[in-house]
Amino acid sequence: MNVNAQPASGLIPYAPNAPFFSDGAAKTRWLALPDGQRITVDTSNDFDFPNGSVLVKNFSLGTRLVVVHGARPASTARSM
Repeated sequence: MNVNAQPASGLIPYAPNAPFFSDGAAKTRWLALPDGQRITVDTSNDFDFPNGSVLVKNFSLGTRLVVVHGARPASTARSM
């Protein structure tokens, strides 16, 4: 994945008020609405997205290096 990738023009970035932990993954979120459309709130106080809306969430795990001291290479390990 290209870490410098940018979302398509017209996508609107957003973030939740209370994000949850996802094993250290960084997350970015965007939404796209059809031209001239808006998100409304229905009588149950739920969001009502217009037809054609798109929600995007991108997970980025990055690179991790794990070093185990004293471990033998897998090719020489023996099971007991």
